[in-house]
Amino acid sequence: MLECNLGNIMFVASEATIMVKLFMIHYNMTKTTQLTISHLAELTKGTNIHINTMLPGPTWTDGIATYIKGMAAQQGCINSSSIRAEGGILHSVV
Repeated sequence: MLECNLGNIMFVASEATIMVKLFMIHYNMTKTTQLTISHLAELTKGTNIHINTMLPGPTWTDGIATYIKGMAAQQGCINSSSIRAEGGILHSVV
């Protein structure tokens, strides 16, 4: 890629990258690693090589529905919002 000055790398991590649950620690570790590796973008700044990581939220399944119901019962409410960020390099994983 560097020799050709062209390329794209897209990692698909998940919200588990920053929302660590002890029962999923092995999964969280791999997703955080993907985000960390994407910092290679600092080495390709000013080139036609783009390195990004996407952190989508959960996929709606029966298991997620059960999990949310359990959390809602414990917390009393659920609050979520979407955040949009464009461009730049994030220098931390949180």
